[in-house]
This record gives sequence, C-alpha cells and structure tokens, in this order.
Amino acid sequence: MTEISASDFSHLKPKNMIRNIKYTLAMLLFCLNGFCQGVNFEKNLLWPEILKKAKKENKFIFIDVFATWCGPCKEMDQEVYINDSLGRKINDRFISIKVQMDQTEIDNDVVKSWYARAQQLSKHYAIDVLPTFIFLTPNGELTYRDVGYKNTEQFSQIIDDVINPKQNYAAKIKAFKSHTLNLEDMEWLAITANQFKEDSLAKIVAKEYKSRFLNAQKPSANLIKQHVKFILTFQTLFSPNDQLVQYFFKNQMMSDSAMGYAGFSRAFTDYIIQNHFYAFSYKENIKPQNYAWQEIFKKVKQKYDERTAKRIELRSKSLYYTSIKDWPNAVTYEIAQVENNEANHEKISPSGINNLVFEVIFRHATDKPHLLKAIEFMEKFVLPTDASPNHIDTYANVLYKAGRKEDAIIAEQMAKDKAMDKNQKWFNLQIAKDIQDVIDKMEAGKPTWETTIN
Repeated sequence: MTEISASDFSHLKPKNMIRNIKYTLAMLLFCLNGFCQGVNFEKNLLWPEILKKAKKENKFIFIDVFATWCGPCKEMDQEVYINDSLGRKINDRFISIKVQMDQTEIDNDVVKSWYARAQQLSKHYAIDVLPTFIFLTPNGELTYRDVGYKNTEQFSQIIDDVINPKQNYAAKIKAFKSHTLNLEDMEWLAITANQFKEDSLAKIVAKEYKSRFLNAQKPSANLIKQHVKFILTFQTLFSPNDQLVQYFFKNQMMSDSAMGYAGFSRAFTDYIIQNHFYAFSYKENIKPQNYAWQEIFKKVKQKYDERTAKRIELRSKSLYYTSIKDWPNAVTYEIAQVENNEANHEKISPSGINNLVFEVIFRHATDKPHLLKAIEFMEKFVLPTDASPNHIDTYANVLYKAGRKEDAIIAEQMAKDKAMDKNQKWFNLQIAKDIQDVIDKMEAGKPTWETTIN
C-alpha cells in the first residue's frame, strides 16, 4: 500500500486547500441528499415482484450477480455503480437488482429470502464467472449478458446496446424466428447465443447459417477473418465431406493467410478428422476396449496421408487413455506426440510443454524413463527460451520425483530468487512463498505430488 505523508500536500496553498475542502463537503452533502446516488438497486422486492414491476413500468431488468468474496464485484460497487451519470441512464430504463451467489453468517433476511432464487438463476443462466451481468426485457426475456469488471465507459456502452431495439439480442431472436434476420446478423446471433450459454438456440441458428451461407458459397469465398470465430465455435457441425473442410486441408498456407491465423487450417481439419474417425476416444464415461486402431489408421492414411494419420492417431490415443485414467499409456502417447512434432519440425510451444510435463507427467508418471523424458523436454524446449519461476518450479519438481533431490532444491531456490526479484517481470511474493513450501517438503524428503495416483 502506498503511504501518504504531509509533504505530499506541500504544493497546495492554504486558499486552495480550503477551497478543495469546501468542494468535498459540498459534494458529500449533495450525495447525502440523494442527488448523487448512482445505480439504484431494489432491495426489498422478490423476483415475482421485480418481473411485475418491470412489465408495468416497461423497464428492462438488470441483474448484477456477485459474491461477497469477489474482488471485481466490489470494484464495480466502488468505482462504477456510484457514477451519477451512469446511474441516471440505468435508473431511467431499468429495474436493477443485486443477487448474491454465496451465503454468509451475516446475511440479512432479504438476502436469505433470495437464496433459492439465486441458485435457480445460477443454474438457468449457467453462471460460472463473477461478476455476471444479466439483462432482460420488460417481459423477462434475455437480451444481453456479460462478465468481469467493466469501467464506467464500457458499462455505459453495454447499456446503450441493451436499449437499442435494433441491436439487442432479444430483437435478433425475434427476427430469426420470423425469418427476417439477415445472414450477417445470423452469424452474430449464433455466436452470441453460444456465449450466453443458450446452447440449443445457438446450434439451431448455426446450422441454418452454415446451410444457407457457408455451404452455398465457394469455399474460397469463405476465407475471411470474420468467420474464424463461427467456425471454431461450431466445429462439431462440420464433417470431412464439407467442401470448406476439404479446401482448408488442401490449401493450408493460403487459408491460414486469408484467415489471419497461423495454423488455423491444420487445427481445424485435424479436429474434424479426429471427430469423425476417433470420436470414441474422448466421449465421456467410455469403458476400456480394444479398438481397431490399425484399421482406423489405414482409413485416415488412405483418405489423407500418413503424416496426418500418425498425428491424429497419437492425439486420439492420448485422449482415450487419459479418459479411462490409464496413466502409463496416456503419458506414453503424450510424449510420443511431442517427439512426432519434433521429428516433423512442427512448432513446439514452451508453455504447452510445461503444462504437459507438470499436469500429466509429473502428476501421474511413475516410470523413471517417463520422468527423464520430461526433464529432457524442459531442458530442450522450455528453459532455454522462458526460464520463468513457474517453469523452473516444474523442472525442479520433475528432478525431485526422478530422484535428483539436490539438483531439485538448487533449481527451486533459483525459481524462488527470480520470483522475489523486484526488477523481474515475474516478481510475485505469493509464488515465492509457494515455492518455499515446496523446498521445505523436498528438504524433509516428502512428496511434492499427490501420493494417490488415479
């Protein structure tokens, strides 16, 4: 916390100080008399009453979904909702309520009366980020939602979009149902419905958009950046037989350039091929079976090429063995993917390797050859280009699990020193503290990983 001393005010002349104090007191009195209230949140109405009032007064409904422990939620209260101009804009057109997601011992009767409704709203709108902002029409229909801290200007723009009858979400849904929505807005509606977690609607709109627009054009005409988000969001709607998929596979460099996304074509077509031939490999609740891996490999190789077939087979086997918690095989095929990428001169991400080593090999591997391979990967692909405290910590943990205790402690101390260096971009005292806890375990000869292997 920054300390403020009297010297910080030495540049102010007495008259200026008195003038500032008077202004502050005047503003305080102004606000206390109700002229500076910011957003007015209803405090004593239940949900049926909110709906009734909104319909009667023809006002939108704004729901601020928060929790008492949520830092960004508190910042919205302290920095945004108190804004007088924003308050007038919202109060004129909205019935505003705050809905608390957590439950505490000091909750008053009003908050407690909302417990059940809060859980219903959380489930209905699939709320998993706080704060979440829900906007409804006077009839209670979803018209917009957003998440995370927004400054006053950003939140004011959201309000403008919500009250714009031609731009809001609910209006576009009505236009879609009446078959009057243009194709450009249809793409937006599909993506937005997905973001709003209205999955059924999103899929219906996306299917129609794909059928009426993407499938109706020549593949080359669809090579624009605007479509990247739609294609990635609705990958499951595509199949290897789609002309667009075939075009991406055969013209990868040109497609990537047009879409403005290096590696887009490879990632997209790999997913489509894998989803078509190896869908069983990542379905939930699957049971261990001896699948015809070789037969599927031959089919993919025949339709595409051996390099593609090998890459997708390795990824599918890794996903499959991970899903059934067969960790020895899962680790084996994760390592094989890296080695295959290296052999084919594919780009290898340092952060991706770090995550693989820590989350898969370190946590689940028990065979020393796997641990040694993880050490090799860290030394070859990660540390030479990005020796951050987190990456060195991963390296140290793998060294320790492989039996190299002294080397592990030296590496972990290096990670801690970097985290405590105020001149480094990764300065973080909490990370330094966490690393010290790991060092203590290492020195005591205790495991730094979960002792139960699932």
